[in-house]
Amino acid sequence: MISVKVTDKVVIVSGHAMFADAGKDIVCSGVSSITFGTLNWLEQFGKSRTTVEANKITINYVESDKQAIDQMIVQLQTIEESYPKFIKIDKGNQNV
Repeated sequence: MISVKVTDKVVIVSGHAMFADAGKDIVCSGVSSITFGTLNWLEQFGKSRTTVEANKITINYVESDKQAIDQMIVQLQTIEESYPKFIKIDKGNQNV
């Protein structure tokens, strides 16, 4: 399962969806596309720090980048609504 943890100023995306075999996993592909699209935007226009490791992406975001983070979370929530067994978003007490 993919885990997305959202706290005040930090987003962590980790794990694997295990929806299908490698190369055919549409849940993993969707999450990767959304997450890396956001990372690319942050790299080009943002001020947030990001770390990419095997099976884990951490975004330490600043307030000026919050709209990009909020957009990423809303997109990931769309996948979670369709595939709740394969992605879980924990927003704690965050309102996104």
